[in-house]
Amino acid sequence: MSIPLVDKGIVATQRLIKQEKLDGWLLYHYNDLNSHAMKILGINSGEVSRQTFYFIPSIGNSIKIVHDVEKHVLDHLQGDKCSYCGQDELKVLLTRLVGGKRIAIEYSQDIPSFSRVDGAVVDMLRELHVEIASSSNLIVELFSKLTIKQLDQQKSASELLDKIQLDAAAYAMKNLEKGFYEKDLQEYILNRMDTSDLLTVGVPICAVGRNSSFPHYTVEGRGAKLEKNKVLMIDAWGRLNEKDSVYSDLTKMFYLGKDTDSLLSERYAIVYEATQRCISLVQSRMKEKKLLRGFEVDLETINYFKEKNQLKYCCHRTGHCINERVHGDFGANLDCLEMKDTRLVTNNACYSIEPSLYFSEYGIRLESNIAIDDSGNIEVRGGSKPSIITWSDLI
Repeated sequence: MSIPLVDKGIVATQRLIKQEKLDGWLLYHYNDLNSHAMKILGINSGEVSRQTFYFIPSIGNSIKIVHDVEKHVLDHLQGDKCSYCGQDELKVLLTRLVGGKRIAIEYSQDIPSFSRVDGAVVDMLRELHVEIASSSNLIVELFSKLTIKQLDQQKSASELLDKIQLDAAAYAMKNLEKGFYEKDLQEYILNRMDTSDLLTVGVPICAVGRNSSFPHYTVEGRGAKLEKNKVLMIDAWGRLNEKDSVYSDLTKMFYLGKDTDSLLSERYAIVYEATQRCISLVQSRMKEKKLLRGFEVDLETINYFKEKNQLKYCCHRTGHCINERVHGDFGANLDCLEMKDTRLVTNNACYSIEPSLYFSEYGIRLESNIAIDDSGNIEVRGGSKPSIITWSDLI
């Protein structure tokens, strides 16, 4: 099994710890609570039943703190080993190692979705006068980057998924008169993904008319019948059936008719423009080699929706990190609305861009993916059209 910390190396990790002006990084794990530490340290589910720590100081050897019951659990990692039995012994060890120092852990006041260290441990560290910092940017820089192969795999998945969505909408339009339901559309997409050797989890979101106003709509039974002159949302995600491949996650909007009304066209144009503004922001920051944090991309959407008096119809963030999981581990989410994500948007990464508005009659979500290579160049994958896709575009 590949162990990210071993692959990256302690020296490279310590270099970044110094850059972040930290005295060290304390990776904590107990009963599968810290999924970040499990992945980084190469710990499998169920292997650790006692509080276990791996401390990487800014200078010097790493330290393994393990319980007497299971002294072997970190033997696959380098470093000196200390063991304990009771809480008093543990506190003595931690005081000696991290007391009074500035230490990173998997905790963030800004990003609750990142936090993996329980409150009892946070309180104990504060009692030891530890200045707690978040390890979020350490993890982004060290462990969230994609390889060239993974970026290529993501592109291939996006091309396949993009075509499947367009074909699915065309197939639905051709079969409207026969009685075609949301469930039928889901099954068509899943069958096409299977024959294209795309892996997925769950089922795609296929929502017609008012159902598209619910962001995570779930089909019950056969779902609603698709009818002419209705809005249709298709949100699907998949990755190549290859080791460590990366997801594509795309959402397209269709109109099951020939001519849209002016209000729908106007609303669609607003969402499309928000998408383009977000992409432009990422492009300009990468080109200028300036720092960009996840929440800043979402602010671009928020400010534009405010300008257009549409923010009240927006109920979720602009996007998320994508890797081997569709809502990726480790990387920044493009989020200021739900929680302020201060993690960096980086090169060698992939993100969804999906500004959205949800009205009582329908929702409009346009989701494309951006891939950022090692040089900061950006490629948009599964990009949206300037106007909603209609019957005339597909039939």
